[in-house]
Amino acid sequence: MGSNIRFLSTTAMWALALSVMVTGSALAQDDMAAAAPEDRVSGEITLDYNTHFMLYGVDVWGGGDSFGKNSTFNPAASVNIALCDSFNLFAGTWWDVNDNAPSTLGGSMQEVDVWVGADVTIQKFTLSVTGQQWMFAGTVDTILDFGLGYDDSELWGDSGFALNPSFLAHYDNDVDGWVYVFGIEPGTTLNASGSWPVDLSIPVTIGFGDDNYYADSGFAYASIGAQFSVPLTSLIDESYGAWSLNFGVTYYHTDDDAIPGNPDDDFFTGNIGVALAF
Repeated sequence: MGSNIRFLSTTAMWALALSVMVTGSALAQDDMAAAAPEDRVSGEITLDYNTHFMLYGVDVWGGGDSFGKNSTFNPAASVNIALCDSFNLFAGTWWDVNDNAPSTLGGSMQEVDVWVGADVTIQKFTLSVTGQQWMFAGTVDTILDFGLGYDDSELWGDSGFALNPSFLAHYDNDVDGWVYVFGIEPGTTLNASGSWPVDLSIPVTIGFGDDNYYADSGFAYASIGAQFSVPLTSLIDESYGAWSLNFGVTYYHTDDDAIPGNPDDDFFTGNIGVALAF
């Protein structure tokens, strides 16, 4: 019975992926006659220092409640191509660089991830599908992510507030396991009219999984954070791109039955970095 359920679940997700691609292609064709925006291609480069490497509640490098003992450097780059106002193609890469373990990739490189994907917006809903390859420890792991987001901003009138609810279904082919993550991310801008505005977001997530991905099925982890982003336009001319300073803290609670390998069940993580958007 379990294998049949997994087969049906995987089939349904592939059907969703095909639906996203077909629907997006149709919308792109419908919009070909419309005037194109000034920029159809955009991208971002980020250089982040993280006190922990967190993977769906798993404390990969075992930092626990030691803030920064097994920290890591994570550069990333991504590009987005808007084929029309409601359909995008995207690709990117993310690296894990540290000396927490002997590297199979050379130097301090522990992991290299690459991905490609697409998303389509239908009214207030955005559907996405992302295929990934994770290269680490002499292995290549294949990942499929299926996302659903909802734009709830109109429900709050002219307040500028939104909860930004989202759902992610994460499939790891290496273990034939699933993770399901529900999230919200309300935010606001502090000092909006000043020389140094600060964007504040409060990401909240709760994750569940099966017993192929985790040691036990059901609830796996929950997190809440405070993330800040400060545009650096006062220091760096916009002709060099839109630079920002980003930093924050996140509190994690993880379930010991689902993730027994974490050194602590409750701990804080921190991050700081710079980003270049173009």
